[in-house]
Amino acid sequence: MRPAVVHCTRPPLEALLPVALVVAAACAHDSPAPATPAARTPAPTIATAPAAPPPLEATVQRLQQVALASKNGERLARSLATDVGARIAGGPKDRAAIEWALRAMKEAGLSRVRTEPVKVPRWERGAAAAEIVGGQRLRVLALGGSIATPARGLEGEVTEFADTEALEKADPATLKGRIVFINQTTRRERDGSGYGDAVGARFQGPRLAGEKGAIAAIIRSIGTDAEAPHTGATSRKATVPSAALSGESADALHAVITGKKRTRVRLSLQAEWHEDADSANVLGEIQGSEEPDQIVLLGAHLDSWDVGQGAVDDGAGCAIVLEAARLIGAVGHPPRRTIRVVLFAAEEIGLSGGDAYAKTHAAEAPLHVVTMEADMGTARAYAARFLGSTEARPHFERIAAMLRPLGIATEARDAFGGADMGELRSLGVPAFEIAQDFTSYFDVHHSENDTVAKIDADGIAQTAAAYASAAWAIAQMNDGFGRIPEVKRGSKW
Repeated sequence: MRPAVVHCTRPPLEALLPVALVVAAACAHDSPAPATPAARTPAPTIATAPAAPPPLEATVQRLQQVALASKNGERLARSLATDVGARIAGGPKDRAAIEWALRAMKEAGLSRVRTEPVKVPRWERGAAAAEIVGGQRLRVLALGGSIATPARGLEGEVTEFADTEALEKADPATLKGRIVFINQTTRRERDGSGYGDAVGARFQGPRLAGEKGAIAAIIRSIGTDAEAPHTGATSRKATVPSAALSGESADALHAVITGKKRTRVRLSLQAEWHEDADSANVLGEIQGSEEPDQIVLLGAHLDSWDVGQGAVDDGAGCAIVLEAARLIGAVGHPPRRTIRVVLFAAEEIGLSGGDAYAKTHAAEAPLHVVTMEADMGTARAYAARFLGSTEARPHFERIAAMLRPLGIATEARDAFGGADMGELRSLGVPAFEIAQDFTSYFDVHHSENDTVAKIDADGIAQTAAAYASAAWAIAQMNDGFGRIPEVKRGSKW
């Protein structure tokens, strides 16, 4: 695709701030407060040769005041979820999502707005049905990337496992011709660790089941609610049809298995792989004034699964980074370094966008100062984490301290940095992570319940304030974060 390059002007930060907050901010910084909005001297813009910038902490405080008073992040998340909706990579809404992203970046005042082509996997879901033979129907959803059952469906005796570790130990002779059922519960944890512990059942479980001679794999959904089945990618090495049950259906199946020696399930899945499709990453920038080749990268993923509206995963993330960039652009003078926003293609079904970005920009990797990815939903942020050189820790701690007025603590544990940033992490690019509360996130994640009704407007505003604050501060500081030590460059996944 030919890049679309757009240059836009932005209103100054004070123009976005309610009058009462302008007066309070001015008094706080020993500046005379304007008598009325009309008497206020306009803040300098990029085009008017700005005066010396205010102290870093003062600008961050103003950014946070404006961000917390804004509903623009919520508006963006709702717009993507309602105007585009579910947007699986390469699917019928893929092009509409890209066009939405281009418009949103222009509206945010970003420059050099453009697309970079990406080939993405193209998988299409069809109907799904499951039932206990002689018993009740089960709520079921095919896992992303699953193959189809025969047109007439399939039927088999079920063998239950508590987790993938138990499945790995199973004798293949005992599973030949059977349906594997992995009944692993996802713990509800603020830091999302329950998901991290359970997700292997979805991704590796079907592959293991096929390798051991099973004819299908069903799992308890990797989610913390009971009602809806949750999809999500499974390994493309899986050779058997694979599906997820709602929590209630998993409990029902477990009860039948516990009460009987033999339990059979009938499963029907329609699904199809197509040739890889054309898609794109969407990029826009705030050009740096002194070190324009050095990049602070803000990312989120544009695609979603094909159920629900993709409002929380990752409409919220797209809204957070776009709103952060809009706020930074309104400061009135450009940052020292360039701030680049990337909305990645195909995170959900293969990380194609993140991988393509790292390949396209490999020569720039040493110039990427830090990555920040928003893919944690719509709840409030509560912790800042870092992954970079040990020597750079004091720089991180200074910036993280600026987030404390937002209720965000500094944590010593290493940042993960986000799935789309995995290849850049392997190249040593540091990560600054703003962790959001995952307590309720996995109630809706990858399910039909990921809708605009689940958007937390205050959470988006607070998290956008944190991203804007950290990105501005990083772009302004003289020092960088070094490189990630070799031993820490691998992905958790």
